[in-house]
Parts: sequence; C-alpha cells; structure tokens
Amino acid sequence: MAGNKQRKAWMNSDESVLIDLWRERARDLRRVKRNSHIYADISVQMAHKFTPKEVHVKIRNLRQKYREERKKVGPSGGSPSGWKLFDAVHQIIELEAANVTETYESFTVSSIPTASPVAISSAVPVSELLCVPEIASISSPSLSPLDSSISAAGTSRKRNYKGEILKVAKEQNELLKTVVEDGKKLTERVVNAIELQSNNTKEFMDIMKSLLQKMLKNKIKLKN
Repeated sequence: MAGNKQRKAWMNSDESVLIDLWRERARDLRRVKRNSHIYADISVQMAHKFTPKEVHVKIRNLRQKYREERKKVGPSGGSPSGWKLFDAVHQIIELEAANVTETYESFTVSSIPTASPVAISSAVPVSELLCVPEIASISSPSLSPLDSSISAAGTSRKRNYKGEILKVAKEQNELLKTVVEDGKKLTERVVNAIELQSNNTKEFMDIMKSLLQKMLKNKIKLKN
C-alpha cells in the first residue's frame, strides 16, 4: 500500500554532506516560515538520493539527538558527548540562535517611532529604553560637593537601570527562541498529520474503487 515505502539508509558520507549543506542554509531555514523549497534544494544538491521530506525528517532527528546529548553533557560542559556529530550540529544550532537574535534586534529597532516621543511602557522596544537621557548631563562650570554627589548618584542609578534592561532583554531573547522552536514543532506535526490523512484517503478511495469494479463484474455475470 501507499505509505509503506522502505526508507533509504543514511550512510556516514551522506550525513557529512547533509551537515555541510545544512550549515550553508541554516540562516535561511530560520529566516522563512515556509522552507520546503530549501529542503528541496538540499535534495537536488544531494543528487536526489533522498527526497525533500527525508531531508526534513533527518534534520529534525539530528536536532532531537543534539538536544538529548546536550542534556547529558549539562550546562557546565561536563563530560564530552560521545556522539560524533555533536560538535558539527552544535555549530549549526549556534548559527541559528544568532540569526534569531539578529532578527529580534532588527524588529525592535525598526519598531522605534520617529515622530513625537512616546511614554515608556511594556510595549516599547528595549533599544528605545536604553536611550535614557543622562541625569544631570548639563553642568555648570563649577560644581559644588552637593552637586557632584547628586550627579554620581544619578549616574549609578542609570547604570543599574541599564543593567536591569539588558537582563530583561536577554530573558526575552531566550523566550523568543523557545517560541520559535515550539512553533516549528507544531508546524511539523500539522504537516505530518495532513500527509497521513491524505495517504489514508487515497487508500480508502482505492479500496472503494476495487469493490465497485468487483460488484460491476458480478452484476455482468448474473445478467449473462
């Protein structure tokens, strides 16, 4: 039946070629939502040895394997992973993470209003919050000890404030990475469900067609 095709085995040489092609297209895969054409292009460069779907599934499995190995290694480095592709896949994951950061920063900068200033709120981009006017930036030719103390205190508060903003920005960046990854997983599940439904529908239609042909033959025999 349809859907029972035997999948081709991935050799070590195939995985090496795929890793190189994946590294070249890592940024493109994260930059666009519909990336089936990228998997198709990788399939072409591999001389159609594997279909775009098989390329997609293999890359997804490599991601999953990397996450499992990363948990074993731990955040502090721990013992090195025994998986031979760990370092290569790690480099690609780092490239993708860097692309997510660039996309996020580009979005926040482009969203800064150019008209009249807007009051700071939770929706204002982090880059705009960092442009806080310096406290006591305009000083007289000679400052009294009290003025100097106030200026130093203001500078300290501004430094602490920027530190908090950078901390929040980092947390938001991590959250964005998680959202992007979860969204990709959900999309893959939907695509797989649609493909499965399509295969089941085709099989059902084939069975019904076969039954109708048999019924028609029996009817002709009865007439004769």
